[in-house]
Amino acid sequence: MMPEAEEHDRDAPFRSDVARLDALLEEVLSEEEGESLCRRLREIPIASDGADAAPAGFEPETVGTLVRACGFYSQLFNIAEDLHATRLARAGRRAGAAPGRGSVERVLIRLRQDGVGLDRLKSAFAGFEVAPVLTAHPTEVQRQSVLDAQRAVRRALSHLQRADLTRDEEAELSDRLKRVLLRLWQTSEIRHFKLTVRDEIENGVAYHGLTFFTALPRLYQQLERRIEAVYGEKVALPSFLRVGSWIGGDRDGNPNVDATVLRAAFTRQAEVAFGHYFGELAGLYRELSLSARRVAVSDGVQRLAEASPDVAESRREEPYRLALATIEARLAGSARALGLPLSGRYPAAEPYADQRAFLADLSLLAASLAAHGSGLLAEGRLGRLMRAVDVFGFYLMPVDLRQHAAIHAGVVAELFARAGLEEYGALDEAARVRVLSRELATPRLLYSPYVQ
Repeated sequence: MMPEAEEHDRDAPFRSDVARLDALLEEVLSEEEGESLCRRLREIPIASDGADAAPAGFEPETVGTLVRACGFYSQLFNIAEDLHATRLARAGRRAGAAPGRGSVERVLIRLRQDGVGLDRLKSAFAGFEVAPVLTAHPTEVQRQSVLDAQRAVRRALSHLQRADLTRDEEAELSDRLKRVLLRLWQTSEIRHFKLTVRDEIENGVAYHGLTFFTALPRLYQQLERRIEAVYGEKVALPSFLRVGSWIGGDRDGNPNVDATVLRAAFTRQAEVAFGHYFGELAGLYRELSLSARRVAVSDGVQRLAEASPDVAESRREEPYRLALATIEARLAGSARALGLPLSGRYPAAEPYADQRAFLADLSLLAASLAAHGSGLLAEGRLGRLMRAVDVFGFYLMPVDLRQHAAIHAGVVAELFARAGLEEYGALDEAARVRVLSRELATPRLLYSPYVQ
């Protein structure tokens, strides 16, 4: 199971990870399935085409367990391999290696060499729109429980490669890794039931806490930093990359998707977005303990501080914390106005009209910090929160509403009939385009609440 010994020294951590996983997995299998299974696993010959070939005479149940063990090992090997690829890439960046093909740095350097100026680059970004869309496919069988455990394996392996680990820490991490392997082995890898649309919605929004909330603001920061390194000037990029979804809106692909499900998708998505914002505001409250004895603040921040619901004596000289309490109270008002089961630490105040108003108050904090010698603080959690609000808004992600064209045609035909217009169903394609263009161009509504 071990890679060939003729690997370069740079692959030593990988070989160490694989050896550790190999040993721990053998312990788990021996304890769970018996030593005889491990012995049989070691005896499986490798066919000439590289595939495992189980010896004849194995009981069907044993063969099934052996196949699962081989697949389990392959998953662990892939995790170690992926971690090592990341490790090598980081080592290359630390050593100052030239940017690789396809990297952002190399593309920016090439653009600069080709005479593309910063103004032209910024103009191009202003026209970009990238929207990866989350989908729910009926063949999706991966369980969050399994994915969580696989991520735990990777984290444990990463920590075990630290150079300053003590023997006790290494033993503790190794025990933790074995517990994860045991949990994985005892967990069913596939579901025994069919997911509902609401389950799919929950799975879709789970990725935001795992990746998007952290990764997207960081991506924008890194891209801006790399543009500055190549062009020598700071830039503020527009939010051209946003995540979309059609989970809960795919009426053409799932008969169970209706208006109630779509409303549930919107509500759950908004709840996740607001939950993230409340958490980040709480983090900022802990961080921005700046004292009025040490720093000044802008008039805008001072107004927010004077309206604060935080009346604790210990906060009287901490204007940023007072201002954050005001922002959190208004965000709680927005959550209440949207019917979300969330609240902050303060009573709900006047709700924000939209995400832009929320972002405007956060911008007041950032501008004040920058103007009074604390700009570095604005670039951390506050900067990431501002980017998140710009990307995710109060809705998390737009939902694509997919519906069969015949349904739309039927609705339009009914509207036309009630309004005394053309018989839409009898029109050819050119005529449909003509009458639809006409109706879209006029402010007159076809729908009326007084018409059945």
